[in-house]
Amino acid sequence: MTAAPVPSSIGLFAKFLLLCVAIVGAATLVATPASAHGETGVMTLLKAEADPNANGSFAIEVGLVYENDNEPAESATVEATLTAADGTQVGPVALSRTEGARYATTVQLAPGDYALSVVSTKPSATIESSVSVAPASTTSIAPTTTAVVATSSPEPPSTTATTIPSVGSITDSTSGWTRVGLALAGLAIVASAAVVTIRRRGQ
Repeated sequence: MTAAPVPSSIGLFAKFLLLCVAIVGAATLVATPASAHGETGVMTLLKAEADPNANGSFAIEVGLVYENDNEPAESATVEATLTAADGTQVGPVALSRTEGARYATTVQLAPGDYALSVVSTKPSATIESSVSVAPASTTSIAPTTTAVVATSSPEPPSTTATTIPSVGSITDSTSGWTRVGLALAGLAIVASAAVVTIRRRGQ
């Protein structure tokens, strides 16, 4: 029994179908590496320092990329935890994406040494570091003293003191002259009386 010949139109359709499958497969192979990110990432600590303009404020910033293709990881969840020497923990504190694949936050820390741990998910990455917060510096302002230099004023010209006799001394002096005058007057009267008496006797 001889098989019926396959129409040429069906053969052309089969070839076209195989060609389409081959093109889609090739496109899938080319696109897959560019779009499929890995589950792990690589994190870089960009900043971990105290803000000199704010007392106790500590800034943290990290960068995050996918490990397999080094593409920025812009949709990750990132958190930071700081542990003091006595075991006291600050956090976990969420880091917000600032630009690109950078994540940052600011926390309030007391002076001391801390172990910093930053963890991300999707992709998974961790970075650890040791940081220190110095005590706030106190600025003391020394009191300023203004020296006042005494300047000597020129002395006024000296005047010759004129001694004015007191009222008592003037009175005493006047009394003395009065007494002398009275004595002289008395002598004059006595002398006149003596002269008159002698003249009368001579008559």
